[in-house]
Amino acid sequence: MSELAGGGGASASSSTTAILENTARYASNLQKYASTRKLSEKNKNSLFKETRRLGKLAETLRSRHRLRLAPQPKMLDATTASAWIGFRGYIQRLPIYYIACHGATCMSYADCGAPERDTTPPTYPSFILPDNTFMINLVNGELCHVNLLTEPLLMYNTTNFKNALLVDSPNDSDRGYHPTLESPILSGIHRSNPGSRYPNYKCTFEESSIRMGVFNLSGRDGFGGASLVYYPTDEEMTRPMFVEDIIRRIGPGIFILGACSGPYRFNISSISSSDYATGLVRTNELAYTTRNPTLSLRQIRLIDPSFSIRDPGSGVQVGLPHPALMANLASAVGEKPTTIFPEGTVYLDEASKLFETFKKNATFRRAAKKSSPTTKRKIKIKKKAESI
Repeated sequence: MSELAGGGGASASSSTTAILENTARYASNLQKYASTRKLSEKNKNSLFKETRRLGKLAETLRSRHRLRLAPQPKMLDATTASAWIGFRGYIQRLPIYYIACHGATCMSYADCGAPERDTTPPTYPSFILPDNTFMINLVNGELCHVNLLTEPLLMYNTTNFKNALLVDSPNDSDRGYHPTLESPILSGIHRSNPGSRYPNYKCTFEESSIRMGVFNLSGRDGFGGASLVYYPTDEEMTRPMFVEDIIRRIGPGIFILGACSGPYRFNISSISSSDYATGLVRTNELAYTTRNPTLSLRQIRLIDPSFSIRDPGSGVQVGLPHPALMANLASAVGEKPTTIFPEGTVYLDEASKLFETFKKNATFRRAAKKSSPTTKRKIKIKKKAESI
């Protein structure tokens, strides 16, 4: 977990973009094309009409595709409304905790110092979330970037985070932050419910500029902060600890995980374990609305007009790209990190150094060569020559 110290607004809404083929810029380009090719007036008009016809057809097809992909809300009737009301009462009764630790994804338990927990053959560490236990990931496959203000921010927004478990999409939350000065913290969460398979991240509580431990966000200590309910003893800190261990010690509840979830080691072989963990969390989020009686925000407000969900925002960008994953992604598309990530991206220098290190690996070089645009062009040219 990275710990760099770091308004109100209306809900973000999507704007309708003009069809490219109907814009003045496109018409200007067509005019230039017609002039360059010395097209007759008849041919020019025919070209204009045909491009607009194809543009409208393309937009129709795009609209149909978006409609198929858009999540369809459940039918709101007395049964679904009753199920949602019962689910809300259940969520409201659960305690809510914040796990603040340094986290990572392991290739195996032995990779993270606990070989006795490995199966034969070893598998990527994971476990099944116990009954009455929900997990909320602030990041997924990224470095978790929090600061001294994150704990009180979560503490004063427990209702918003609980309500995020009740809606089809947390991204429908109202925006309670200034988008040019702050970043979202609730809108991009990943939810996992009881019975889901979940990555068993390694979790360490080393000294840090922020408070480490597990905090009850509904309780208060003598200084007005969230009450600390767990911090490992000196003896416990001598052994590797995983998220599963923490949950077993605390018991049922809602856990907000503020920990990095990238690979434990900065090498190529660790990337597959990170991909596995990221896939589990992403799958849990995608399946969440089918496993729980959530409703769309519009439907919920038909049941309870006072219901609200607000993303308070964070003074820091919560999720930062992991340098090893940046280097690997660049290789996958046949580029360098500096060409696919904008200048100023945090850890871009580290990613570039890792990219140079990875290139010494034969497997990485072969993958990069296959993904290279130059290589692809050579392959196409060769195939074309062979077909002649």
